[in-house]
Amino acid sequence: MFELASSPMGEGIVYVLTNEAMPGIVKIGRTSGDTVERRVAELSRATGVPLPFRVAVARRVHDAVKVEKALHVAFGRERVNPAREFFSIEPFRLIELLNAFPGDDLTPEAEAAAEREVKKDEPRAYEAERSFEQKKRRPPLNFEEMGLSIGSELVHVETGDVIEIVEAKKVRLRDEVVSLTRAQMIISGAPYAVQPGRYWRAADGRTVSEHYEATYPHDDEADV
Repeated sequence: MFELASSPMGEGIVYVLTNEAMPGIVKIGRTSGDTVERRVAELSRATGVPLPFRVAVARRVHDAVKVEKALHVAFGRERVNPAREFFSIEPFRLIELLNAFPGDDLTPEAEAAAEREVKKDEPRAYEAERSFEQKKRRPPLNFEEMGLSIGSELVHVETGDVIEIVEAKKVRLRDEVVSLTRAQMIISGAPYAVQPGRYWRAADGRTVSEHYEATYPHDDEADV
């Protein structure tokens, strides 16, 4: 089990949870003595929650109370219920902001531990989530399938950096052939990966994300 080590005063883990059954909704929370996976299991057992929660990000910070409060204040307008810690916001916005605070990224360990906990305590919910994910799984990004030809350029919407598409799934940035995700990490200087498509614009003015959505739309009626 992934346990929080004995912590100095104020130190703790701030985390963001998502749930496939509640797209666009996240939970922001913190823990100082309990484990993240235990909290995930508790929430996943709640009546009316058809699928288990997932750890989008977990970070050990020096003053967990202040960091959690800062996130609550920053996204106060998106709070769904003043009495609950649920927010209507895309997870990547919280992931980027939380990872900007000094501390240790515990996401991989916390996510793995939470999955084990849910699988042990709520096997039906675990299997339901796996089945749900398989139904909605979408293909990986492919420039050629999206109509973005080899040799064409993409421009970063914030910095103006230019990359060249050199393979169906690779780009050239500063003489280095990398994935689009890696290119975004290099440009941003961030030590963590985010979905990169919204940051890169093609010659037609649409972002890579917009091209992706047009090429691989959600098939909500596939099982109807």
